[in-house]
Amino acid sequence: TKDYEYYGMDWSVRPPRRAKKKGHLRYFHQGRFPSGWAGIFINKFKAANIPVTWRDSRETPATIHSVIHGSKAGSVPPLRDYQQEALDICLDKGRGIIHHATGAGKTVVIAKVIEKLGLPSIVIVPTINLLLQTEAELAKFLGEDNVGGIGDNRFEPSTVTVSTIQSLWSKLKNEDPAIRQIVQDCKVLLIDEAHHINVAGKDKIQNTYFQIAQLIDAYYRFGFTATPGDEGSLDRELLMAATGRVLHHVSSSELIKRGLLTRPIIEMYKIDCPNRFSDWQLAYRENILRNAPRNSLITRLAEQYAAEGKSILIIVTRVQEHGSLLNDLIEDAVFMSGETPSEERKQILEDFSNKDLKILISTVVNEGVNIPSMDVIIMAGGGKSNKLTVQRVGRALRKAEGKETAKIIDFYDNDNGILLRHSKARLKT
Repeated sequence: TKDYEYYGMDWSVRPPRRAKKKGHLRYFHQGRFPSGWAGIFINKFKAANIPVTWRDSRETPATIHSVIHGSKAGSVPPLRDYQQEALDICLDKGRGIIHHATGAGKTVVIAKVIEKLGLPSIVIVPTINLLLQTEAELAKFLGEDNVGGIGDNRFEPSTVTVSTIQSLWSKLKNEDPAIRQIVQDCKVLLIDEAHHINVAGKDKIQNTYFQIAQLIDAYYRFGFTATPGDEGSLDRELLMAATGRVLHHVSSSELIKRGLLTRPIIEMYKIDCPNRFSDWQLAYRENILRNAPRNSLITRLAEQYAAEGKSILIIVTRVQEHGSLLNDLIEDAVFMSGETPSEERKQILEDFSNKDLKILISTVVNEGVNIPSMDVIIMAGGGKSNKLTVQRVGRALRKAEGKETAKIIDFYDNDNGILLRHSKARLKT
């Protein structure tokens, strides 16, 4: 049993050039490796004609919380056919990734998995918005007495505990005895927006999500995401290490064809940038943040659609700079950031959902926030991330009464440099 360094699921001790990393994630370390790779390792041994005997020595936990199992206090809605398929394979395999497009109704599947297993569960979410939304929905489905939350200055765990990643990590780092007991009792780990399990940066491979997934020794473990990453990528392999392989997939295109999601109309406006910069920070500042014609176009489009009675979400990258600047330019717009208090945030989202508020500028409505009435998204912040692009477009695709199409507005930033490359990447997505 040699120690193998993590270089993209390569068996060689020497790293391939494309994937050399300063950080290490051992294949075998003190006789252990992430359980999500178990199937991959067995297949690699077999392909190399190496004899291997495989046995799962874990004990299957028995249902102990009958109050959740078929709870009368709440009611999970009937599942669509693809949701039932996802549930069945989750219960059969016990771990893996549910790759469902935004708007497919993953919270219903999460609730049904918890109800069927009837075991202490932790649901990890990335943001306070998702904490509040997921906790409320699961309480409706499973009963308020069965669902609690950790985050937003609250510590109210229950049989089913929804927690933000930040709050969970903070308590684990501080060795809080209460959180240690919750983690020890957890038999079902469900990670919402699981694509956050990814490469941490230049000097580290595993990020906080991955480390928490390894610390929680749950028998059942599932990741839910619309963007699991490309096959063979380091991000995808880390996600598989934490949760297992992709078990079920439903695409946006399929849901649009079935009439379950709204058809998007995507417009990209060509923007001529005054200068070319090799440094991304400088290019962003001069050609996006301070680009007066670009900001004027955003303002004009937002006010035009608001006058037509539509609700418009403007997504920015820089919180105080770009968000505040556009808020000053656009009359009757409201700016919401991660620093907005939770009660104020809930009211803003409610007003936006009801169309009492027409124009919302935000950095924190990229994923998970359910606002079916949203008509228009203006992607003001640029960037090249496939995952972020899919997540952002997905915000507008949910069905609502009288909503036949969703308008997605983006910008083709023609600087003959880094911003142009980013624009082409978003266009391809």
